[in-house]
Amino acid sequence: MNVATLGFMLSLFGGVLFGVYMVPRKASKLDNNSFLWILGISVAISSTLVRLAFGERALNDPSDILLSTGCGVLWFIGTIGYSQAVRLIGLTRSTPIKNLGPILVTIYGIGIFKEFVINKPLPLAEAVLGSLLMTMSAIIFGQTAAGEVPDNSAAFDPNRPAKERSRLFRIGILWSLLAAFCYSGYTVPQKLIFHHMRTQAWFDYQISPMSFLSGMGLGVGIAAVIYYAIAHPKILVPRVTSRREWMLASLTGLAWVGAAAAASKAMSYISMSVSVPASNLSTLITVAFGIWVYREIHIERHRAGILLGLLASAVGVVLLSLATGHGKV
Repeated sequence: MNVATLGFMLSLFGGVLFGVYMVPRKASKLDNNSFLWILGISVAISSTLVRLAFGERALNDPSDILLSTGCGVLWFIGTIGYSQAVRLIGLTRSTPIKNLGPILVTIYGIGIFKEFVINKPLPLAEAVLGSLLMTMSAIIFGQTAAGEVPDNSAAFDPNRPAKERSRLFRIGILWSLLAAFCYSGYTVPQKLIFHHMRTQAWFDYQISPMSFLSGMGLGVGIAAVIYYAIAHPKILVPRVTSRREWMLASLTGLAWVGAAAAASKAMSYISMSVSVPASNLSTLITVAFGIWVYREIHIERHRAGILLGLLASAVGVVLLSLATGHGKV
């Protein structure tokens, strides 16, 4: 198996893990802030353990350390933005905007890093169309899943004045856009760190994805602690006495690190214009759980949407696989 194929397979595997890492949240009874605090600590610890398990060195350049930590903070801010958007405008309206991330990454990869160029139009078209289809698939699946959830969002509360509802709607849209930019935006400094590693003897002029991930995990942990301290200044540490709740939140963090590890490793082999959109297969996995495990989505009611989403995913994956070996890493 060549490295391009391996990178693409890792992207898909990361997508599967991204699709299931929040499954323990379903079983947890913790409030969201306490859950995120434990998740952040779990990510910080497990990402470092993963780096040690792979035998990779810690980042040693101050700018790389700062950038990787910032990536973790960006991801956490995106998570806050998404949860706030759902609260204000509901899943149906916030999820399609949040799912613009893959096409944004393709724009970054082509526009900033020149991963695909105009004088090679076929691979460029395959990457762009594949990314668009994966984004469309995520939007379709997101609307399908959200359609089963009662809309009790603040912007559509009939008890609120019309002017206030309009203001809350605009704020919800902004939170959704923030989530999309944060979830996609951290890939730019990640790529810069990967390029910088190739110039350092410390890393034997090679990319060490787990070195980056441990720095990002540290940023997630720091952001989670700060966020909880701001939200609960008199408590600082959640009062969680149940071992089960600690285990569920920690397992979520560990699963996210596994997904991020696969995605980071994939980016060291293939272009991010391909690897990140391919990992957006996660939405399909999440919807599959909603249909067959939790029975939250009635397949009879949404058969057309599910089939359309599956078709977009299938064609998108094929196009991205064809573009995989042609993009600049």
